[in-house]
Amino acid sequence: MTRGEFLLARFGEGDAFGEMEVLDVMPAVASIKALTDVSLMSVSNKSMREIYKMDVRTFSLMIMNLARDLSRRLRKMDEKLAASPILF
Repeated sequence: MTRGEFLLARFGEGDAFGEMEVLDVMPAVASIKALTDVSLMSVSNKSMREIYKMDVRTFSLMIMNLARDLSRRLRKMDEKLAASPILF
C-alpha cells in the first residue's frame, strides 16, 4: 500500500485491505498495487448492507474482523512511529 511515493504496508496471502472504506465510507487515501499476479475478493458497502439484511450475525463477525485487522495495522504503524528517531 502506498501513499504518493511512500510505502505504507506490504500484504501477503490472506491479508485484507480497504477496511477503512468499509467501516468509515470515506474515500481511500492510499493506493494498492500488486507486485505479482493475485486473486482477490472485493466486498462493497452495498454488499455489506445486503449481508446485514440477510444475516446480522455474519455481518457482525465480518465487521469485528475488519476492525481487528485495522487495529493491528494501526498498532504496527504506531510502533514504527514510536521507534523512529524523527521528533515532531
